[in-house]
Amino acid sequence: MAPMLEPTPRATVPGLTNAQTVQFDVLKADIDNAQSTDLTASFFGASTGHIDPNPDRAIKTQAHLDIRDPTLLDPYRDYVAVYLNREYDDGRASDRDQLGLFEVRVPPGTRTVERADAIYTANDLTATLARYAFTDAYNIAASSNYVTAVTDILALAGITRYLIEPTTITTAAVISFPPGTTYLEACSALLQAIGYYVLSALPDGRLFSTPTRALEYVQPYRTITDADLMAPVHIQPLDTTVANVIIVVKDNPTGAPLTATRKNTAADSPTSTVNLGTVTRVVSRGDLADQDAVDALADRLLAESRSFYQTAKLTILPDPRVLIPHQTIELDLTGKLEILNGLWWCRVAKLPLSTRATEIEINRISDTIKGTLI
Repeated sequence: MAPMLEPTPRATVPGLTNAQTVQFDVLKADIDNAQSTDLTASFFGASTGHIDPNPDRAIKTQAHLDIRDPTLLDPYRDYVAVYLNREYDDGRASDRDQLGLFEVRVPPGTRTVERADAIYTANDLTATLARYAFTDAYNIAASSNYVTAVTDILALAGITRYLIEPTTITTAAVISFPPGTTYLEACSALLQAIGYYVLSALPDGRLFSTPTRALEYVQPYRTITDADLMAPVHIQPLDTTVANVIIVVKDNPTGAPLTATRKNTAADSPTSTVNLGTVTRVVSRGDLADQDAVDALADRLLAESRSFYQTAKLTILPDPRVLIPHQTIELDLTGKLEILNGLWWCRVAKLPLSTRATEIEINRISDTIKGTLI
């Protein structure tokens, strides 16, 4: 007899406000997010299941899924869509939010006839791009639109759903990718050449990119107050990623290299040359399109480097919006925590697929011109 399957957890998450009952659903889907079989009865998230976006990884968002019957999924062919359902104690209308669309690979471990647990490390759709590579040289004609060139490569991998901001920038000459270049590497090179973020995924599975923005100009998607905190705030000063002089160099085989230098010299900035001395970061890139792209990268790296001097970890009620890339939040705390108030960059998150709360790692943002905290 097959083992009895425990249902996916359904329990109340208490908080100072907004007490809610949460439940997670898992459904089999395809690359277009068309959903079919409900796998929730075979899903058990309380032990290890979670979703964690991290901009430092090549594949930005991963899901760790505990599926009790791995025969239900075909690796490399099937995808899984994960949903969060929330019912509120105060009578508000319930919410149902998709948390991602993930490609399934072969899970590790062994199986027996009595038990067949599988803990999948599933990846967003950029992983699909990463497993395709050009078998011959892939050429993009001169005067081609950069974003169109990216979406053409997405189509080669069967990906038709994306949200990439259009551009009018076109290639100045033929761009050629050698055999062995993955589709993800090619898309990343094209997007970074025009000052865009590399591809990441939205919670509905669409691949996403937009021009990079100075962090201080990104509107916060929410304000966090004392009532939202589920645990003490942890502060982590960092040193290894701080820089106050950024030099970006684009090698130019037909002429002088293109360069951009940015310095943080503001006396009221904790990471400035005035307060730390000079800490230089040099970035050499051959794939930037022009001087504007060089300037944009230098601006972004200086803005991000300012934020790394102070990192905080927050624990809040389940919040699916932390899975949307390149966001900021506003802290509005009281008492001793008032010193943390201001604008912070959401970098890393962990959303457990259980009744536990969401964990966010955030970085302090300062004005890239004045150096002041925001």
